[in-house]
Amino acid sequence: MPQYLIDKRWKFLRHLNIRTIIDVGANEGQFLKEVYNIFPNAEFYSFEPLRDCFDKLTDQFKNNRRVHTFNFALGEEDGEIILSRSSASESSSILKMARLHKNLFPHTANLFEEKVKIKRLDDIFENMIIQDFILLKIDVQGAEEKVIRGAIQLLKKVNIIITEVSYTTLYEDQPLFKDILNLLLDHKFTFVGMLEQFVSPSTSAPLFADAIFVKKEMQDVLYGS
Repeated sequence: MPQYLIDKRWKFLRHLNIRTIIDVGANEGQFLKEVYNIFPNAEFYSFEPLRDCFDKLTDQFKNNRRVHTFNFALGEEDGEIILSRSSASESSSILKMARLHKNLFPHTANLFEEKVKIKRLDDIFENMIIQDFILLKIDVQGAEEKVIRGAIQLLKKVNIIITEVSYTTLYEDQPLFKDILNLLLDHKFTFVGMLEQFVSPSTSAPLFADAIFVKKEMQDVLYGS
């Protein structure tokens, strides 16, 4: 993507004094590379369970002391879990891929199982001192609710969440947008819009998007109130 489009997509973040960014589902560092230029003085905590993707992520930022990388999945439990690894790494999930996803994106349908470690965000940050203001990004292919439910205490400190949400079932037993919306409303977040929306390659019907949720103090800054 051209740099001017990247800058346009994240322009609204420049108004926020973000000091800590938690990147859940970092893959090879795509999100991290884009927002690092906006917040070069922030501390970044990036989580990626797939070993090959994690190695590429860490290699890019190995000399950057502000980027902290972790090689495990996140959810509402602590232990090991079977991850459904896709031939397209960004489509991998701890949930099984639904038929619709396979039909719409056949290049992702070559799957095999991979055992990975899984932890809770609350346990990781329980005794860690992190600076306000905090941005939490979640992109874990249908398992976003599990990450949120494993971060109940952390959510009290988080100021803005950018999370992938689906309008239809792409992974088995995944929560849809309304479920994520209601869950985050319960934790005092307000939905303010979609950052980017993706559509079906066959019908152009909306499939999923990156939703933005903020606490009131961030909403006041965003809208200048």
